[in-house]
Amino acid sequence: MTRVKSTLLAISFLFSLAGCDSRVLWRDAPYQVYWIDNSPYKLGYDLGNGGVISKVDYVNAVGSDSSYVVVRSHKLGSDQSLYYFIDKAVDSAYKKDSVEGPFSREAYRVLKGKKNLPDFEKEF
Repeated sequence: MTRVKSTLLAISFLFSLAGCDSRVLWRDAPYQVYWIDNSPYKLGYDLGNGGVISKVDYVNAVGSDSSYVVVRSHKLGSDQSLYYFIDKAVDSAYKKDSVEGPFSREAYRVLKGKKNLPDFEKEF
């Protein structure tokens, strides 16, 4: 009986470890693209110690330079991608209006030229 209890306890412990999974796929500190429990990829602002504030959902491409972070987002079932950018000089973890967008592909292309936004460096 003790052996059965020990086995059940060990199995229970292993399942508890599998309950929450996450991974960082791209990083330009403090920004990161991550997922939690197979959720859609998100761009977030890393607070340290495991804390992240989500900025953009459904991320499928990202890039950055010293001034900007750029994001392409595509929600499953949608027929178009949406584009965003963040000006690093004015952004902070808790600033809600620091994400510019969404923009259409054409509007983003015009903004990219005007603001010299970086290219997407990673696609998911």
